[in-house]
Amino acid sequence: MKNKKGSHVGIVLSFTIFIVALIFTYAIVGPPIKYYSQKEVSVSILHNKIIDEISSEVITLRVNGNSASTCIIFDTPKNDFSNPQVYAVDSSGNEVSSIMDSTNTKVESGGDLIKVYYVDSLFDKGADCDLITCSDLCEAKVPNTFSTDKRVLEKNILEVINQTIENNTAFGERMGVSLSDEYTILFDYMNGTIIGNDVREDIKLDVYSEIFEINYLSVNSEEKVGGLIIRVW
Repeated sequence: MKNKKGSHVGIVLSFTIFIVALIFTYAIVGPPIKYYSQKEVSVSILHNKIIDEISSEVITLRVNGNSASTCIIFDTPKNDFSNPQVYAVDSSGNEVSSIMDSTNTKVESGGDLIKVYYVDSLFDKGADCDLITCSDLCEAKVPNTFSTDKRVLEKNILEVINQTIENNTAFGERMGVSLSDEYTILFDYMNGTIIGNDVREDIKLDVYSEIFEINYLSVNSEEKVGGLIIRVW
């Protein structure tokens, strides 16, 4: 009986030590876990809203650019853009001179395939050739393919970064950032260049940070990949 009582006491003592250890562990580990969980939710919400902010509708046409004429002409696709812009590139990604109005689009001929983008914002275009004066010389074409998609545009990314630099608080409020959170947004071009207001050196608290890889259309209409970096503390 004495041995049994001793074993019961040992079991109770071991269980008590185990419970105390759990409480002690939670006291140390629990708050950081809760902290990062809350910040992770904030980053996720901010990421979704920023992606929507930097995405725009893009109409893409693909057309055969081979022609004996100096340019080709085809119908401008219907759109609801307030300030429609056009940008064309050949199969190598080089800019091809282009011009448009509400009825027709004219593109300098050359190459088996020309990709034509229409957006409601300004591309960083080079000088147009005299397509407007050669409408009688352009060969009429019918585009091979047509698509409309929401795309991330570099121009939109730059605008968002500038807004956060100029007035981080106002932009955060518009994005629904919690009043208890501070944040910063950066963009990594994946070539060693990162833009945005990096305030890590001024932060004394732990920071929750994530980088989201995104495909975007550059101001030169190039398909590129970059990293959207969001930090919350």
